[in-house]
Amino acid sequence: MSVLGVCGSTVTAQESNKGHEIRVSVADGSMLSVVNGLGDFFANALSSGLDKNKERDQKDFLSFSAGYRKHLSNRITLGSDIAYQRTEAFTIDKTTKEKSDIDKYNVIQVLPTFEYTYLRKENVRLYGSVAAGAMLYLHSNSTNNSKNEKSESVFFASQVNPIAIQVGKRIGGLAELGFGTRGIATAGL
Repeated sequence: MSVLGVCGSTVTAQESNKGHEIRVSVADGSMLSVVNGLGDFFANALSSGLDKNKERDQKDFLSFSAGYRKHLSNRITLGSDIAYQRTEAFTIDKTTKEKSDIDKYNVIQVLPTFEYTYLRKENVRLYGSVAAGAMLYLHSNSTNNSKNEKSESVFFASQVNPIAIQVGKRIGGLAELGFGTRGIATAGL
């Protein structure tokens, strides 16, 4: 399983006089990587005893999102994010180095978000956020011998970021640390 660094970026554009904010962000997406990795771990444990020449591996990608925020007061902000992440898992033949049994996961999350600002100074805002919504999990599997099989599932998605900082007025950056389906960290420009 490949491991992503805990990094990301967010660009924030605000209309400070009206309290509207548009966000574009990149997060580490580590939670989905861990979940898919655990599934592959158990699949490997069951199948590796059968064929020692094959192993399961995973390629992870960052989580990208776009969001909107409306500052209702000096402390309370409401909004929503739409996030996308892709993950790929596959079996590698150790002798030929060829990939087979390829699983592709496309994940789309819709997360209504609540933010609470606990400290505001000129161009700096310290806050925490909680988001809960739905995650559409699109899965496709292809093997060398069969057609592409597809499935769709909907799951609960959530993100809690107790530590977050935003810097800037009209254009700014932010950094958030927490835990959830988008990952652990989002860092800003």
